[in-house]
Amino acid sequence: VGPSHSWQLGLSHWRADVTDRTGGGHAHDHADVADVSFSGDSRISALDAVWKWAPDGNPTRTYLKLQGEVFLRDEDGMVAIAHDPVEATWYSGEQRGWYAQAVYQFMPRWRAGLRYDRLHADNTGSDAEVLAEAGLDGGLHDPERYALMVDYSRSEFSRLRLQYNRDRSRPVTDHQWYLQYIMSLGAHGAHAY
Repeated sequence: VGPSHSWQLGLSHWRADVTDRTGGGHAHDHADVADVSFSGDSRISALDAVWKWAPDGNPTRTYLKLQGEVFLRDEDGMVAIAHDPVEATWYSGEQRGWYAQAVYQFMPRWRAGLRYDRLHADNTGSDAEVLAEAGLDGGLHDPERYALMVDYSRSEFSRLRLQYNRDRSRPVTDHQWYLQYIMSLGAHGAHAY
């Protein structure tokens, strides 16, 4: 879109017939996540978009990148918990999620960013107790996370980043601070972006 703007749009779909997939959810009470299995149909659809702005197409001094994605996972089948005897329930699950982020290079080598992501589950089954024990009783808590970062790129091979996350993926809010040193090893050509 002119010399200063560019965009990208993506659409994806994945489908699988699943047999005894373990894990997922946060198992409660007596069930361990490894003891929970799912067999049935699983479908994931996603839409993602990226928009970039750089004056005259030159991102070396300043640029802005906006990025986001929306996805939907739809599953139908049986959930089993490996107890003695095995407990099972018919399961229909729909999980929706999205994220949006912005990264702004406000001067050469310095960037600031903001990100928000959220998930929501709408799961039903023939046995609500088994579903709850398997950790698939969605809708009780919608995880979300906010992230702020600032970083400095000393070169194209190294970056120092300070990041703060306000993570509400569990019932108790977690405040996380990260100081990262990111480096690349090995020979490769310079990137133009």
